[in-house]
Amino acid sequence: MIKYYSIDPDQKAIKPASAQREEFENPSVARIIRFDMLPIAQQRPRTRVIQPKGGGKAYAQIYTVNSKHKKNLLKLLVKSPIIEQATFFYCLALYKPPRSWSTAKKERSYGTRKVTKPDGTNIAKFYEDLLEGIFMPKDQYMNPTMPERYYSTKNQVIVATIVSDQLTYNLPKKIKEYFLGLQILK
Repeated sequence: MIKYYSIDPDQKAIKPASAQREEFENPSVARIIRFDMLPIAQQRPRTRVIQPKGGGKAYAQIYTVNSKHKKNLLKLLVKSPIIEQATFFYCLALYKPPRSWSTAKKERSYGTRKVTKPDGTNIAKFYEDLLEGIFMPKDQYMNPTMPERYYSTKNQVIVATIVSDQLTYNLPKKIKEYFLGLQILK
């Protein structure tokens, strides 16, 4: 369900890695995590009024519906040392085309942008909140690129935390090409 990847220091190759291996724990370039699941968007907080039994004072409780998904994913993630430098956050969401589409339309859609809901920023927000304090320092990351959504053969989310002094224009592009190419070839 969760796979880990690393990028070599000269940024030429992305390769699978174990979460306990040196290149993932102390990345010189980036940590990449692939979630093999339908991308989840961060939902708006909701409010409900709680009336205590016994006639106490009523109060409002604020919650999000998908907090249960976060708790389940947190159990699966392997804790690694936090990158203490400022990091860039990159999110790539891959969706399977709808079943109602014809086979020809599905084949044409692979690698094209998904423009319907959920919004890419809501997807990125869910995974930022999930990884904050586990792989990234709290409130020390920036999002230089818009989260991207594409059609693919599998539902997946690819999240990369890139060390800020290693960010190049081509790095998010390489990550996208690697995972989209991997999906289309399989």
